Amino acid sequence: MNTTTTTSSTTLPGELRVKRSTSRLAIAATAFLAILRRDIVVTGREFIVFLIQVLLQPLFFLFIFGKVLHDQALLPSYYQESSRSLW
Repeated sequence: MNTTTTTSSTTLPGELRVKRSTSRLAIAATAFLAILRRDIVVTGREFIVFLIQVLLQPLFFLFIFGKVLHDQALLPSYYQESSRSLW
């Protein structure tokens, strides 16, 4: 696997000139961590909504697979026999 190394220099007003060498892996890791940080911040802002979604999703899963698909006879027979006791 070839690794490309680029050299960039960034100068902002009032800053020293910085030369840094970054590989593709470092660039990908930086992008991944930036997106992860953004997602954590957004989840923190909307924590109650996130918590409700996390708690309700398994219940909807059980309802769809245990009741709706069972009533429409879209599940194999061995699922239908075992799910009769649930509903």
